[in-house]
Amino acid sequence: MNLKPLNFLLFLLLTASQTNHFKCLYASAFSVKASQGKHDVNWKNRGIPDVTMKNQAGKNRLTRCSPLSANFRDGKVLANLYERYIDWLDRSPLVARSVTAAVVGCIGDLMSQRLEAHVGKSVFVINWTRFNAFFISGLLYVGPYLQYWYGRLWAIGRWMDRKITKKKIWQTLTQVFVDQTLGVLVFFPIYFYAYEASEAIVSLRAPIWATATRKLSKELKHVFITQYKVWPIWNMINFGVVPERLRVLLSNIFSVFWNAYLCTRIS
Repeated sequence: MNLKPLNFLLFLLLTASQTNHFKCLYASAFSVKASQGKHDVNWKNRGIPDVTMKNQAGKNRLTRCSPLSANFRDGKVLANLYERYIDWLDRSPLVARSVTAAVVGCIGDLMSQRLEAHVGKSVFVINWTRFNAFFISGLLYVGPYLQYWYGRLWAIGRWMDRKITKKKIWQTLTQVFVDQTLGVLVFFPIYFYAYEASEAIVSLRAPIWATATRKLSKELKHVFITQYKVWPIWNMINFGVVPERLRVLLSNIFSVFWNAYLCTRIS
């Protein structure tokens, strides 16, 4: 039995909508009426009120939201969502990056499936099992891995800044070298097995590890060669210029196009 992605994602959305964070996200983007007077203690002197929500008993209560210059009428919705996403990264970095990686994986897979249909001159029909498998593997493997691994890379940069050199170029070169050696040697082989496990979950079957091993043996060399043509240059820019907390986000955005290629190799 395959899970239809629309139903699956709708379930996640409805579940998430019951959390304070997503209520605040909606309220800030679309100018839900806010209370006046009290402010979030984590955002000192911003002068922005908390959002008033109704609890299950129907009574108003203050929901602690980070302040935004929210005003839908002034066309600031995208800016508000961006600020809210940054706040989400600060409050729940693992969850935020895992969900982002899951969405990026889905988008990349749709692009990949569309390209495969075009090249094969066949009718484009979405493979829902594959779509959902990339969602799950992004949520449970890619996002958590990047959260942990990038944290170690930033720690290397800070350690070098204290102990060795304050020159950004040497810190960046070291981070890129570690990422493109140890990082890729760990990430990509495990990804094949993570995808197989995710597809097994979607299809309600036991994982077939031999299938993942065959794909790994066949495709890993091509994946390594292609990624070395793309990622070192991008990471030099990302690690050297982009603020630390946004690096995973920008890598995920760039990964939309990378995943369009990678999905054809792993699936």
